[in-house]
Amino acid sequence: MIAEIDKLNWLLRDKNLEIQNLIRDKKEQKIQEEERELALRAEIDTLKNKLDLQQEKAADDTQEQNKRINSLADKLLRDSDAYSQRLTQLSNNINALEAELKSKQNELDHSRSEFNIKSK
Repeated sequence: MIAEIDKLNWLLRDKNLEIQNLIRDKKEQKIQEEERELALRAEIDTLKNKLDLQQEKAADDTQEQNKRINSLADKLLRDSDAYSQRLTQLSNNINALEAELKSKQNELDHSRSEFNIKSK
């Protein structure tokens, strides 16, 4: 019976050691999983920060592009207005020259008529 008790004690110690080894293995696995989780969280945070910076830069770039577009649109509008005014001025000048030319032509025609009358 003592031999049986010794055998059972030995089995109990063996199982106890096996259980302790399993518990230690589980603790090590848990620590490794926690370390992997921390590493993944750190990587996620890094990627989120990079994404935030890229989005900020893209927003800044878009805002700068919009400013440039608006500036160019304003300049184009001013140039268009100046062109339109210049075109109107040139058109008025042409009309004035045509009127003057017509007047001179009338004077010339009148002078010819008088000359023709006097020469007859």
